Amino acid sequence: MAQTISIQFTRFSAFYSPLIATIAGGFLKEEGFDPTYSIAPAGRSAIAGLIDGSVQVAQSAPSQGFTPLEKGQQPPALHFAQVNEKDGFFITAQIALLALLLAVVVGMILGAVSALNHNGPFDYVGVAFATVGASIPNFIMAAFLSILFAVNLGWFKISGWGGPQEVGSIFHFAEYEWNKMVIPVVALATLPAAFIARVTRASMLEVLNQDYVRTARAKGLREDTVIIRHAVKNALIPVLTVIGPIAATLLSGSFIIETMFSIPGVGREFVDAVARRDYGMIMGSALFFAALVAIANLVVDLLYAVVDPRIRYG
Repeated sequence: MAQTISIQFTRFSAFYSPLIATIAGGFLKEEGFDPTYSIAPAGRSAIAGLIDGSVQVAQSAPSQGFTPLEKGQQPPALHFAQVNEKDGFFITAQIALLALLLAVVVGMILGAVSALNHNGPFDYVGVAFATVGASIPNFIMAAFLSILFAVNLGWFKISGWGGPQEVGSIFHFAEYEWNKMVIPVVALATLPAAFIARVTRASMLEVLNQDYVRTARAKGLREDTVIIRHAVKNALIPVLTVIGPIAATLLSGSFIIETMFSIPGVGREFVDAVARRDYGMIMGSALFFAALVAIANLVVDLLYAVVDPRIRYG
């Protein structure tokens, strides 16, 4: 079922993402959204000068060390990154874990409530959230949240990351800037929460119709005991199957969210490495992302035995 949902969303994105981006672009323009909102005044004036032609960009001539490429010659890397990958991954891990926690909590609660109120008002609310959340890409959600809560209402900031920048300051909670953390985490968690809600709802509906659930109710067990100990626990395996790849994807970094909010994570550094033609950084990042996927799948396989005692390894 998870593969079916993923394929459907991929098809939807391929056909409708350009349309959604066009509509969002028009909305941003009408709202007067300024892409240089978080840039210093000097930088904004320089950008405006580049646009109207009053500022010219200096270009190096061949006599100043520029060597034209011969036909078929491979262009060299522009420069290599001087990045602390440890701190970059630490920042990405913060965003990923917070987004994963939010997605799991919201998705499982909505999915379980929808299943327990099948064809009721709460079910319609959960299905609506799952449908809308799975249909909107995270960069569109980030733009809408930024306009509504940061630009118009002024509740949050949209530049930088408010969490600790290094491992040593992780427990300095007074230094956290929570108003910088909310919008990136919510924008990144919306789509995974929608997927988890849909899978949880379908799995719970299947489990609630099983004989052992009816037997537990017939024995006079309390309803919360039946739901938590018998229904939810047995409905977790499909949910774990979805959570594993989601966790690996979030930990590999969302280059769109990190770029939009100027967050120095590994996803943004990977895109910058592509632009710099830094092949070592590109290959290392690709291997790192592949390792994350393998580790996530291994953890999910091990958790199967914890959730379902019938599963044994070795």
